[in-house]
Amino acid sequence: MNLILIGYRGTGKSTVAKILSERFQARLISTDEFIITKAGMHIPEIVESKGWDYFREFESGVIKEISKEDDCIIDAGGGVVLREENIKNLKKNAKIV
Repeated sequence: MNLILIGYRGTGKSTVAKILSERFQARLISTDEFIITKAGMHIPEIVESKGWDYFREFESGVIKEISKEDDCIIDAGGGVVLREENIKNLKKNAKIV
């Protein structure tokens, strides 16, 4: 089972996720970092070059992929809640905070 932190930018999700990951010796996954690595560009660049709709679709694919992981602490961007499919995928194997 995963633990997922969701919230607005700058609220400390990444900091808390790192602390929890160390404390519970669990793998840490940042959805933003995962997106950046997979896309080969930063999120503002994705949005600027391809638009918000493309970014949200890409993000949903990442969420679907990450939701298959187990025993992880996941730092998710606040925008994941904009699509019901993201929440359904995450809830399959996680507690969301």
